[in-house]
Amino acid sequence: MAQTVEFRLQPTTMETAQPVVLRQGRNLIGRQPDNDLYLPDDRVSRKHAEIICSSTECWIIDLASANGVMVNGERLTPNVAKVLAPDDLIEIAEQQIIFKQVTGGANQPPSYWVPLPPTPTPRQPYGLPPGLARVGYHLLAYLPEIYRLPINDLDAVAAHLEDSPDNFLARFLGIFESILWPISWNIANFDLFLHASTAPPDFLPWLATWFTVTFDGSWDDEQRRMFLCDAHKIYALSGTRWSVSRVLEIYLGEMPVLHEFIDEKDPFIFQVKVSSKHQAKRQQIAALIDAHKPANTVCRLEFT
Repeated sequence: MAQTVEFRLQPTTMETAQPVVLRQGRNLIGRQPDNDLYLPDDRVSRKHAEIICSSTECWIIDLASANGVMVNGERLTPNVAKVLAPDDLIEIAEQQIIFKQVTGGANQPPSYWVPLPPTPTPRQPYGLPPGLARVGYHLLAYLPEIYRLPINDLDAVAAHLEDSPDNFLARFLGIFESILWPISWNIANFDLFLHASTAPPDFLPWLATWFTVTFDGSWDDEQRRMFLCDAHKIYALSGTRWSVSRVLEIYLGEMPVLHEFIDEKDPFIFQVKVSSKHQAKRQQIAALIDAHKPANTVCRLEFT
């Protein structure tokens, strides 16, 4: 029997550091228990990365995860395959995994999954892995073996990508997979929609309803995200100096100058000074101050 190459993942930071033997084809890494390598860490996405193996090599792909994947200290570009070398160090959140290559492992069935070069596609939905180069190959793996394409290594990729009868079935399934894949990806990664830093721009107004906030057109996406990330603290400390200053800092991009007790006869008057370049936003600034200041106080807004 000819010797074969066995690929393994050796976790080094987990309590139960048992090696995971990679099979030919797709191997998933993530927070969901049904992944091939289960990483119980909140900073790990449900489907964080995948490793695709042929009979001779393995490639790792960051599945557009929230916190990324590092290989030997270098952050991977999402959805771009990188060849793994023996003893490469893979870092996901604070989990460290060593990629091992062992000669003489058990024979494995041929792989029908091939990492194809990513091709850019315009106007992809926010967060969806761009360049779905493997469209059709996911569904192909669920067909009876007689209908699969026996591709075991990258040498056959170029021929397989050509417009030939051998490629018809994968291209035909790609019609259905192009509809199913975005839906499946959104379901598996819906947690990204629930955090202001990763939610699609069109989803931010819905997140704002959690705090009964309505953004006007003068807020850009970055300001909205910053506000929503700090909203729990802003509203917990509503009516304080910090709350008013923080809201204005997010909106203006700079810290305002705030003076309290400027009138000895009326201790409930305070003053806010902002740069004159923001004078066109006077109405919006006054509305923000009024929404977050103590109800019994009066603000004097000045532009310097």
